[in-house]
Amino acid sequence: MTGQQLRNSILQEAIHGRLVPNTLQPGELTARELLNDILAARQKAENEAKGKKAKKLTLSKIEEEPWELPEGWCWCRIEDIFDHSAGKSQNSSQKTIGKIYQYLTTSNVYWEGIDFTKVKEMAFTEEEYAKCSAVKGDLLVCEGGDVGRSCIWPYDYRIGLQNHIHRLRPVSDINVKFFYYVMMLYKSVGIIAGKGIGITGLSAGVLKGTPIPLPPLSIQHSIVSKIEALLPLVEAYDAAQGELRALNESLPDKLRKSVLQEAIHGRLVPNTLQPGELTASELLNDILAARQNNENETKGKKAKKLTLSKIEEEPWELPEGWCWCTLGDLADRQVGKTPERHNAAYWADGKQPWISISDMQDYGRVNATKERVSALAEKEVFAKRISKKGALIMSFKLTVGRTCILDIDAYHNEAIVTFLIPDELADLKMYLFWLLPIFTNASDSKDAVKGKTLNKESINATLIPLPPLSIQHSIVSKIEEIFKLLEK
Repeated sequence: MTGQQLRNSILQEAIHGRLVPNTLQPGELTARELLNDILAARQKAENEAKGKKAKKLTLSKIEEEPWELPEGWCWCRIEDIFDHSAGKSQNSSQKTIGKIYQYLTTSNVYWEGIDFTKVKEMAFTEEEYAKCSAVKGDLLVCEGGDVGRSCIWPYDYRIGLQNHIHRLRPVSDINVKFFYYVMMLYKSVGIIAGKGIGITGLSAGVLKGTPIPLPPLSIQHSIVSKIEALLPLVEAYDAAQGELRALNESLPDKLRKSVLQEAIHGRLVPNTLQPGELTASELLNDILAARQNNENETKGKKAKKLTLSKIEEEPWELPEGWCWCTLGDLADRQVGKTPERHNAAYWADGKQPWISISDMQDYGRVNATKERVSALAEKEVFAKRISKKGALIMSFKLTVGRTCILDIDAYHNEAIVTFLIPDELADLKMYLFWLLPIFTNASDSKDAVKGKTLNKESINATLIPLPPLSIQHSIVSKIEEIFKLLEK
């Protein structure tokens, strides 16, 4: 249950008469008797104001009661117990006539009270100010903006009102706070909802005709006291719920990062080499030899001699059998391109998938792209150096370290790099797939532009803790096992 649901539940219990004992004080009026007294007070005020022209007032008829009330309560309408008035229109042709007074708009009225950050001024005649203003104890209800939002004017001085605020002034002795809480519930559960075309509003007729439960006066006071004792607890509960919600939302990601950190420090799985297995240093030398053979076959006499990087300072001590290397030691790379946008021939009738970072999901697989390039672009821009299905790709500009596996043959843009890892090193590919986001985001790029950005040099220099192959396989299996559990 959320804090709002708990608050609504308390208010619901209150207006149904289940929050406090419904015991009248000796000699106390029932709600019906209280309502008749209020009617008499309204009639007296009407007679004094209009003399012989005063109309005879009657109580509203409620054909169908919304729910059954406890003994001693009764149903009425807002107009039965409150004197209603609205504020002055800002567009009135008489707005410059009269004395300048401060006035409230809907942007000043909140459930928690009045926001005085920005209070406007307008001219009121004496008659307008008497009618279009609030005094202490008036219930203010927004007609526009957040329709139905309410508060009680708590100050000893009078304040002007703009026409999008309804002023409800108690005619006789009632606890206005009880009806403030009724409005709060009605608003929250949708009983009060503005109607209109274009602008949502709460008309005077709709507001005045809204049915409300009326308890005896002592029970009104008891209900308000109980609500105000409970609401601080609801606020504390709501805050705790918010903290729990934030923790639940962040916990899986924090656990994933923790798992990956354990993995790269050699603490996620047992570090036991298989009989006769190569250590990481021996594996690294074999990888270098294979890359050198490929370089020789591709470039012949022009082939450069490859060497392993020198690691001046190891970030942390690794388990026995592991070694430090750089990403440049482990794999050759292929950076993508973006064909010229203004050359329609590169994009028209495109059939070959072309990947941008928006096509990639963290630790995901790419099986579809938003854009495709033409055969002409394949030939002239990419020289048909396509990234093959099963390849490991990574973003390295702005969104740094997002890794994906290709489920399709595809080209990609210049913010993405393909790592050319042979099939026999599938465990190394998946080890890098899971852990490159940790390594690359720990790197400092001196050439960063517009946020985090890596370049050829910083990619090559990224430090990698390399385990033996069997331990790479164990780490990848354990990560996938744990991440599946976290997804659940």
